[in-house]
Amino acid sequence: MGRVQTPVLAMIVKRDDEIRHFKPEAFWELFTKYREVLFRWKGERFKSQKEAEAVLNKVKAHPFIIDKVGIKNENEHPPLLYDLTELQRDMNRKLGMSAANTLEIAQMLYEQKLITYPRTDSRYLTHDLQPQVAKTLEQLKSIRRKDIEPLDLSHLPFSNRIVNDKKVTDHHAIIPTGKLPSTLPMPSQAVYEAIVTRLIAAFYPACIKELTTIDGISNQEPFQAKGVRVLVPGWTVLYPKKSEEAKEGKENKPAPEMQELPHLQRGESGPHLPHISEGKTKPPAHFNENALLGAMETAGRLVDDEILKEALKEKGIGTPATRASIIETLLSRGYIQRGGKALSATDLGRYLIALIQDPNLKSPELTGEWEAKLKEIEQGKFSAADFMQRIAQFTGQVIAGSDLSKIDYEVYGNCPRCKNAVIKGKQGYGCSKWSQGCPFVLWKEHKGVLLNEGQIRTLLQKKILLQPIGGFILSFSDKGELTEIPIPSEQGNRSKSKFTPRKTRAPLRKN
Repeated sequence: MGRVQTPVLAMIVKRDDEIRHFKPEAFWELFTKYREVLFRWKGERFKSQKEAEAVLNKVKAHPFIIDKVGIKNENEHPPLLYDLTELQRDMNRKLGMSAANTLEIAQMLYEQKLITYPRTDSRYLTHDLQPQVAKTLEQLKSIRRKDIEPLDLSHLPFSNRIVNDKKVTDHHAIIPTGKLPSTLPMPSQAVYEAIVTRLIAAFYPACIKELTTIDGISNQEPFQAKGVRVLVPGWTVLYPKKSEEAKEGKENKPAPEMQELPHLQRGESGPHLPHISEGKTKPPAHFNENALLGAMETAGRLVDDEILKEALKEKGIGTPATRASIIETLLSRGYIQRGGKALSATDLGRYLIALIQDPNLKSPELTGEWEAKLKEIEQGKFSAADFMQRIAQFTGQVIAGSDLSKIDYEVYGNCPRCKNAVIKGKQGYGCSKWSQGCPFVLWKEHKGVLLNEGQIRTLLQKKILLQPIGGFILSFSDKGELTEIPIPSEQGNRSKSKFTPRKTRAPLRKN
């Protein structure tokens, strides 16, 4: 396992665990309809139907009054130009294409001289390219005349969202060269069209929206509705389906966050139709390649804001050229699997992550910091010798931390749920804070197998017991729940040999 594969697999395993252990919780929300506008009660979601009905009964016999109408304009700027990761994410989001497939197509388009070098991590151009961009757009008129005609090619509005020499290192953003393709197969045509459209959109004006927020009250209970109206579509005319794509993956909400609103005036009032809607919390979604590439680009932090994303890219894990191959390697080795668009860990992948006890070895943040230091070494800003010294110190700490002689056998361990001491009882081992409500108990017998004290100590202190119990490896999840990891018999698609974990150091004393 490499230092990039490991945290990527750990992120997938962690997400799978969150989904597996997720327990839906019911909630109730209060809405009311006034003049065909749906208003949401401004308080927190109700945790019981009784609480929701109490507020419902409070307002249903009283009129609804418009208390405040707020209107403001918002500018939505065109998206930044493509780097490889953003191109891969966009193609996965829109067409379900894998990152490896997108890279293969982009490389082919580059070799045909249709686009610039694709293996780039920059989304900006340099100042010296400005004259070439105008020529490129002029050449593209023959296939996109309607879209390019509104632009004044002699005075293109180059902003710092397009041109920034400081944010271009080896290669600038991916743009078309101006050479026109003859005939391309459908996937290649889709990638090429996306790159062309992104360049054109960069010079279109911002989309101007009118955002309206209306506050209303009924018997002192506050409600709110929001609406949006596009005043100037700007660059969004090039993406007619963008609004539908933006909704993909979001929860279906009983009341739309943005709706068409009639003209409402402060102080007006009238009858309304309040009602309660019941729902349940939903688990996080499985990683798909779009989300996973985004997490790799920002070292595990899932962000949508483009400016913040750019700032975090300096400490991403992997490079634009290697992220697709990392995913494919995890797939080919049998550590993860595809299910439609979703990526999930296999038993072998979960087993491997459970074996790695030091959390730093699985940390995307730490690997991202290493990547940043390697970039500084490449640029002559940091010493390679100092970097290797830090790696040596880190390695020493990992080895010392895994030495069984370091385990304190005077205590059984810490509670996986609340971190307090675990004490011995008649039939098992429980949290010392049981009287204060901690429910943690580890029974001496698990599925007919009696655990000895050494196994109990190891399980509590290491959070995993490598010695198989009833055909399983026992481990504690992040939430302190005892889980069973099936012992895999195969290493994945490439190898059918039996999987045998490395022997651990012999215990210091007989259990």
